[in-house]
Amino acid sequence: MRKPELSGRMTKWSVHLSGYDLQFEPRTAIKSQALADFVSDFCPATRREAEEGMLAITGNQDGEIWTLYIDGASNARGAGVGLVLRSPKGDMIVQAIRCEFKATNNEAEYEALILGMQMASGLKVRNLRVYSGSLLVVNHVNSEYVARDPKMIAYLKIATEQKSKFRTFKITQVPREQNVEADALATLGSTFQPAELSNIPITHVLTPAIQGEPDQRPMKEDVHMQCAQGARTLVSAVGQQDADWRVPYLNWLRDGTLPEDRKEAQSFRIKASRYIMIDNILFRKSLAGPCLRCLGKEEAETVLKDVHSGECGNHAGGRSLSNKILRQGYFWPTIRADAVNHAKRCESCQKAAPKQSTSQRTNASDYLPVAIHDVGHGHSG
Repeated sequence: MRKPELSGRMTKWSVHLSGYDLQFEPRTAIKSQALADFVSDFCPATRREAEEGMLAITGNQDGEIWTLYIDGASNARGAGVGLVLRSPKGDMIVQAIRCEFKATNNEAEYEALILGMQMASGLKVRNLRVYSGSLLVVNHVNSEYVARDPKMIAYLKIATEQKSKFRTFKITQVPREQNVEADALATLGSTFQPAELSNIPITHVLTPAIQGEPDQRPMKEDVHMQCAQGARTLVSAVGQQDADWRVPYLNWLRDGTLPEDRKEAQSFRIKASRYIMIDNILFRKSLAGPCLRCLGKEEAETVLKDVHSGECGNHAGGRSLSNKILRQGYFWPTIRADAVNHAKRCESCQKAAPKQSTSQRTNASDYLPVAIHDVGHGHSG
């Protein structure tokens, strides 16, 4: 301010600002504003906006086209299927499937096509474009080749029925170098046995598609989930029980069922806004990463046991165990308390726990009279 040029500049600004009425207002608290934004986000009045946003994320709109890459593999160790479903927004759903029955390469390719179309129809996809490495399957579906083998005829019939579920459907044959991801997943499903890789989710198809209803085929799935960036794994539907905590949320997401009490219904609707349903499986939205799969009681016990004392378990404490399960992609309401109780019941943790000696005295008053007597005796001497 001592320099003349700075004083002249300040005077110039004061002249310009003299025509405005300026008042000082302190800045409001950031925490209050964040709380107001949080309440507005979970307000029932914004339900329609949230649904529209979810629809934009999933991309299930009539004019948008989903892309499905499929591949089947068969070798001496078994048959496998690889699926890569890509949404119009660029999100990917990948799945490795192992066929628990003997199948040729062509049969595995048909299994990949049928399972891929079932997965797409479960997500309410209307427009689907399929890329397959099998020239035979592609020409069969496009009616360029005639199926003569009885199994190929049965597979083609099922594929045609699944094809009618889509508004637009197109299948194209691509070389292997353009279908690398699906080929790798198919090889993974056909090569590894269930006990060899427990940390990679592989769905097991127990019967061929030509035996019974293809939509109701029995499947079993490994419990573990792979948390891969940019990929999510669809899992088989789990039978719901009346006492399962997931039933009210699933009923709300499917049918819009709410509790009869008005206040309970309003509170439940706010809680239900944190959950979504994918392929009849309940997931909870997560702020730190992908959605968390909601587990029932039996599934939760299995996950607790595997994460705590499984092949890669480190017998972590209750709090660390619950955080590790959340990072793996699982959730249930009592995860904290269940993890603490499971860690306390672990026999190996009890044996390895440090032992506390009870022979040491902890009361200082037991030593105080003796010390005073010794000091007094020594002083008198």
